[in-house]
Amino acid sequence: MKLKYIFSFLLLLLMHLSLNAQTALAKLKFEDAEIAYNNQDYVKATQKLDEAEKLFGKSNPPILHLRILILDKQVQKETDWPSLDKLMTSCLSFLKDYENVEALEEKYRDVYKIYAAVTDKYGSNEEEYKAYLKKQKDKQIAIEESEKNRPAKVYVFRQTGIGGVLSPFGVFLNKTLVCKLNNGNHTVLQLNKGEHQIRIRGFMKNNKFEKVLEKNAGEFPISVEAGKIYFYAIRYNAWNGKFGFELLTEEAGKKSLRETSQANCNL
Repeated sequence: MKLKYIFSFLLLLLMHLSLNAQTALAKLKFEDAEIAYNNQDYVKATQKLDEAEKLFGKSNPPILHLRILILDKQVQKETDWPSLDKLMTSCLSFLKDYENVEALEEKYRDVYKIYAAVTDKYGSNEEEYKAYLKKQKDKQIAIEESEKNRPAKVYVFRQTGIGGVLSPFGVFLNKTLVCKLNNGNHTVLQLNKGEHQIRIRGFMKNNKFEKVLEKNAGEFPISVEAGKIYFYAIRYNAWNGKFGFELLTEEAGKKSLRETSQANCNL
């Protein structure tokens, strides 16, 4: 009989030691999961949590809390219904099971905030999530349509020095005078997508040189895309009175924008 009791005692002792070893290993796995989470390696963090949970034989508040944090980060990065459903289910489980555990108050607050944020944004069921997706799709379509119809901005600069200094340069859009530029001025045109005709000429009303200036006017076709910004500089050849119209790089255009002032185009 004594041998039987001794054997039973040794067996229980071995089981206890084994359980302690498993618990210690599970804690190490959990620590590895925390490290992976802090390093934003959520796949590895989940794997370590699964291993810890298996060693413990069940989930517990720290494991479930960290799992919820991981799921929340994954949902923020890439959202789909299965991930959302898993996150919300985990949150509800935590909120139900640990509602009155004072030691878990901080973790409980974390989970509550995550659940509230997720349901507020995506809804609390699959139908509401589908409605959210439709709303986002409709919003994106509206943005794209708006972009298609957004006018292009075309900046026109006059930095011609003493060339033609006595004559304001008239900027015409499709034969309509839109602005007169003195040296050091610029204007900005709002143009719809497509082809446009820009015309530049010297402007000296009631002057005997008016016909000469009209003869030397330059015609420049340009093409613009919706919503884009273009920078053009008027060029003037003082030797023959001819005009040019040069497309600038963005860097050069921004430099000219700093160096010039916007003209008063109230004609």
